[in-house]
Amino acid sequence: MTQNEIADIIQKDIGNRGIRNILPDDNYQEFQLAAKKLVDSSKVAILSGFACIMDSEPHYETDGIAGAFAIAKCLLNMNKQVTLLFDAHSEPYMKEIIQLYLQDMNTSLKGNLDSMFLECGHNNLSSDSLQKLQIISETFDAIVSIERPSITISEKYLTMSAFDISHLSSAFDKHLFPLVGEKKKNSNQHLISIGDGGNEVGMGKVQKLVIQHINNGEKIAANTYCDNLIVSDTSNFGGYALVYFVILGLVKMKLDSSQHKQLISLFPQFMQPLVKDIALVKDFKDLMLTQIGVMVSNEKACARLLEKYGIKDGITKQVGTTVDGISFDDQAVIIFEMQKVLDNLFAD
Repeated sequence: MTQNEIADIIQKDIGNRGIRNILPDDNYQEFQLAAKKLVDSSKVAILSGFACIMDSEPHYETDGIAGAFAIAKCLLNMNKQVTLLFDAHSEPYMKEIIQLYLQDMNTSLKGNLDSMFLECGHNNLSSDSLQKLQIISETFDAIVSIERPSITISEKYLTMSAFDISHLSSAFDKHLFPLVGEKKKNSNQHLISIGDGGNEVGMGKVQKLVIQHINNGEKIAANTYCDNLIVSDTSNFGGYALVYFVILGLVKMKLDSSQHKQLISLFPQFMQPLVKDIALVKDFKDLMLTQIGVMVSNEKACARLLEKYGIKDGITKQVGTTVDGISFDDQAVIIFEMQKVLDNLFAD
């Protein structure tokens, strides 16, 4: 069993969209490099929120939000500064959801989280929003986009069915991610993207494949690209997998005595004695799973929280705990399978 099996678990194309045809050439390495860059970063921005529910509020679908939260929780528990970016129309409910999701987290760690809700539509970003985006672009170590609509070649934001959602989408992606064929805004900043269809921020890295293999690809293909691209059956699964690869990297640091001091320094002070004193690799792996990992119980609570606020499934258009038509029980199986890979790799 190898760590690459985590990627295999979430790239089965269970939605029959053809994602196996749009995987980047260095598919497995994308996960590893993205995880390492997050571990090495101090300040990370996370973009999410796909407003494909056009005719009613909330406009967001369930996919992407839980994955974004899982990544944010992982990074916050490693004492990193995290900024979440969403659309202005989601602020009334997303602020409350974020607060409830993190209600049990250490207060000092929650203080490292900021949330931004930016104006939607073309050329509607305020001077204040543009200034904040410039600060992120110039000073943050990494940006993660997960299930976030990308501007297309036609300069629109489109659903997989090619419906125009530009009026529901803030154009902050083009201020942070480069358009295909252009240079990055900040050559020292690492850009990570997670998507499941081809119209998400960063998927321009495989733009030609999206146009060739995905329905409506010539219309909906993303025109922004990234450094590392994670393509998955749902974007939530991609977010979960990225967290598992972060844990894999930390456990490998634990196995290397020369990296112990650096490993301990990655965590907040109140956790450092615990990290330092754990002798067995298996026990350290279990600690990482509970502290920064993706657990079924936590994801169930998150799914119910989104359900409480009326967030709909992007495919069924129904309120519930499903994601892209996948029941929570089936989502739990995927999480358990990823956890099993981690358990088997470090069983002794």
